[in-house]
Amino acid sequence: MNCIANVELPVYNVDMDNLSPEQFRDALRKGLGRAVRNVRNSPPETVREDLAYACTHFLGLNLQDEGGRDPWLFRMIEITGEFDFYRQKIVEAMEKMPDDPDDAQTCNELFSLLAEFAARGDNEVLEIMRRRFDSASILYQSSFGYEDMFRVEGIDALIRQLRREWKRICDDEELWADDYEIRFAEEQLGKEIVQTTLEEASRNDESIRLYIERMRKQHAEQEARKAAEQKLLEIPVVPSSLRELIDNLKDEWPTETVWTSEAFRKARQSRRNKPLQFERLYTKPTSEELEYAFQKLLDANDPGHQLCLLSVFIEETMPRFDPHLFSLLFNTPHMKIRWAAEQALACMTDPVIRKKGLELIAKKPGSRDWYIGVRARA
Repeated sequence: MNCIANVELPVYNVDMDNLSPEQFRDALRKGLGRAVRNVRNSPPETVREDLAYACTHFLGLNLQDEGGRDPWLFRMIEITGEFDFYRQKIVEAMEKMPDDPDDAQTCNELFSLLAEFAARGDNEVLEIMRRRFDSASILYQSSFGYEDMFRVEGIDALIRQLRREWKRICDDEELWADDYEIRFAEEQLGKEIVQTTLEEASRNDESIRLYIERMRKQHAEQEARKAAEQKLLEIPVVPSSLRELIDNLKDEWPTETVWTSEAFRKARQSRRNKPLQFERLYTKPTSEELEYAFQKLLDANDPGHQLCLLSVFIEETMPRFDPHLFSLLFNTPHMKIRWAAEQALACMTDPVIRKKGLELIAKKPGSRDWYIGVRARA
C-alpha cells in the first residue's frame, strides 16, 4: 500500500512561458530545471505521458558520468501529486526488467526511483526492491542497487549484498570478492559498528563467513603480489651486451622475402611496443662489439635488421666509413632507413662523407630528405 499521503496539491499557473510538448521532452532528455518549472505550471494530465516515459526509460547519456536523475524525477512526481499513477508505472517497468538486463542504466534508475517511494514508508515497494535485489545477476555491476538499499535499510543492506555476492561467486569462481560495500557502510556508520555486525553475521550465516574469508584471502594475495613486484623493481637490472642484442635480432624483427614500403611500415607497427632502437639498452660497447655491429650492418639485407643496426651508430660512432653505406642513404625505398643512415653518417668526420655532402648542397636537391642528417656535434 502506498503510504505517501497528505501532500498539498499544487496550484497551476498556466501561462505563455510553458514549454511545448517538444520542448518539454527535450528538457527531460537533457535534465534541465525548466522541466520542473513546466510540471509545476501545467495540469498533471498534460505532462503525464512524457514524464512517465522519462521515469521508466533512462534518457541521459551516461549514468556513471551524469549521476542519478531519480531525485529530480521524483521531485516532478511530487509536484503532480499523482504518486499512485507514477508508482504503478515504475513498478510495472521494474517487473518487466530481466535479472540481467541489457539496459542496465534504466534498471538502475527504476531501482533508485523505487527507493524514493520506499524511503517514504512504502513497504510494498520495499518488498519489491528486496526481491529484485536478491535475484539480480548483473555480472558487470556487482554493487547493483546496493546504495539505494542502504539508504532504506542501512546495515541490513550490507548483509543482503554479501549474501548475494557469495551466491554469484559460487556460480563463477573467477569473480572477485570486493570490499567496496563494506568500506561504504563504514563511511556511513563507522568502522566499529560495521565490523561488529559482520562478526555476528559471520557466526550465524555461513555465506557471510565464506565471503569475508575469501575477500581477506584475495586481498592478502594481492598485497603479496604487489610486494613481490616491488622487490623485483628494486633489483638492479644488468643490461645485455650489444653483441647479445644483435644476435637476438632474428627473434625481434619479422623477416620478409620481398619487402615493400607497405610491408615494412606494417612490420614496424607490429613491433611498436618493442624498442625500435638499441639506445640505452646495452652496456657500453667495446671496440670489438662495435666492429661486430658494423660488419653485421654491411652484411644485412633485411631492412628491419638494417634499421636496428643503423640505430646503434646514431649513438655510437662507426669504426670507419664504407661506400656501401651510401646505398642505404640513396638507394633504399624506405624513408626510415634513409633517415637512420643520415643520422649515423652525421656522427662521422670522414672526408668522403664531407665531400659527398658538399656535392649534394651544390646540386640543390630540393625536397630530398638527406639534409635531415646534418646535425651539430657536441
